[in-house]
Amino acid sequence: MTEEIDASYLGISDPSLEYTNNLGIAWYAGAQDLKLQSTLPKIIQKFIKASNSKRNVFAGSSAGGFAALFYASMLPQSTFLAVNPQTDIFKYKLRAVERYASACFGWHTPSSLEGSFRGICTNLMEKFRQSNIPGGLYLQNANDTHVPEHAVPLISFLGGTQAIDQNLYGINFIFREWGKGHAPLPLPIYQQTLKGLTERDIETAKARFDEGLLERFSSDILQFVSSK
Repeated sequence: MTEEIDASYLGISDPSLEYTNNLGIAWYAGAQDLKLQSTLPKIIQKFIKASNSKRNVFAGSSAGGFAALFYASMLPQSTFLAVNPQTDIFKYKLRAVERYASACFGWHTPSSLEGSFRGICTNLMEKFRQSNIPGGLYLQNANDTHVPEHAVPLISFLGGTQAIDQNLYGINFIFREWGKGHAPLPLPIYQQTLKGLTERDIETAKARFDEGLLERFSSDILQFVSSK
């Protein structure tokens, strides 16, 4: 991911996933005995200070996109690259949220699921009411179910309209199609977009993202046509 990028790189594994073997998603939100949302920014800040970093980019997809948006808002001079991010944990699949709540917060029926997350940010709109809204790049596959459930509510909260390209408080929402549903962004496009964001700026990253999509999918079409 970062071998061609002129930047230092810090990869963080979500420690909540170690609480049980069947947990596949935890949003970097911590656990009852692990206040990750307040502890992790302090850890990252130490690396920023030690490296004398002036530009910090948080990158992630899906649940990692939620984390990228959250932690970028916690640290100054930070931006983000979020791909198909979730913006509200409770809008994700109920069974996955229940497994996380059970493993990390001791939740069990019939107690309140929402109540088990007391003190944890589960909704980015609530977070942005209280703190800095980070500028960055929000890349969304246009036919993903995350559009109405996660992207549109955030856009509406920020005063925007519908699921269209727009810049709201520095968050650049970009809607394109690169697969079916919750498809990951192809790695080469992710790489060159991240390279543009880390080494230059948001406008460069946006241009490289669109160039990558055009190159990737026009090539697929040409291959299909030639195969006929």
